[in-house]
Amino acid sequence: MQVFTYIAAFIFVLALIGLGAWLLKNVLLRNGAPSMPFFAPKVKRLGVIEATSVDGRRKLVLVRRDEMEHLIMTGGPVDVVIETGISISSAIGGTLSANNDSEKAPAIIASSKDRLAEDED
Repeated sequence: MQVFTYIAAFIFVLALIGLGAWLLKNVLLRNGAPSMPFFAPKVKRLGVIEATSVDGRRKLVLVRRDEMEHLIMTGGPVDVVIETGISISSAIGGTLSANNDSEKAPAIIASSKDRLAEDED
């Protein structure tokens, strides 16, 4: 009879631990818990907005960093930055902003050999 009491107490303790973990995850971490700054949600600065295939090897990738977007062609022997510094407001409005210097700046080309050399350093 005592064995059943120990098993029930063990299951009860496991349920309390699970409830505490659920509360910590869903209540404290969702609101950012200002009283506990180490639980604050991290701000994502980098993300892939959209990607589309050009052909079997190459892809066009729209990447957002902070509040700017960059259009990159990847795959094949070289990766090319097609357009950089696209502001989000101009992308939504459909017009280029006045501070977009992509026409003046040359395209940045990185070959796979350059990337391998950088990785070895």
